[in-house]
Amino acid sequence: MIKISNLEQIKNINLDENKIFYIYGKIGSGKTYFSKNIVKINNKKALYTSFYDIIHASAQGEELQIEDKEVIIIDDEIKTVIEKEFSCLSLQRILEKMQNDGKVLLIITSLSPKKLKEKNKHLAEFVLKGEQIEICYDIENRTKIAEEYSKQSKTIINKNVLQSIAKENNIGKIKGRINQLKIQYY
Repeated sequence: MIKISNLEQIKNINLDENKIFYIYGKIGSGKTYFSKNIVKINNKKALYTSFYDIIHASAQGEELQIEDKEVIIIDDEIKTVIEKEFSCLSLQRILEKMQNDGKVLLIITSLSPKKLKEKNKHLAEFVLKGEQIEICYDIENRTKIAEEYSKQSKTIINKNVLQSIAKENNIGKIKGRINQLKIQYY
């Protein structure tokens, strides 16, 4: 199990080493941000989807278009399928096929490994056999994320204001506050 508390640790994660990465943390902790950056650092092509989309496509007799993708990012919504044993079995078969086809799976959720095991032991055994990564960015790194986002959104914000915004633990709310400032000044 790896705990990610700063952006430098991302560089140590190689997507070629493991086939499944179970990425978890509190809502708004930066799990999606982390996942997209790790794909970018590893220079991989990725499909961003959800558990719901996978189950829905399967129910329709369709398959996700993943031939040219090396990484499949499955973002949350595990809670919507975890209680339904049939959905979990179907999901597990689909994930196993993706893995057998050489795809790296990044499973993003706010559900801790312990909670996943409590809710569905069989699915937990499958998705937790790879690397488990807990996201918990510290204030310094949330400030860096805020700085990066303000640059991307072409919003110039004083360093002290960015540090104040970064006290918020939720990455989505940090981006929202920067967007609010952007709107106020345009």
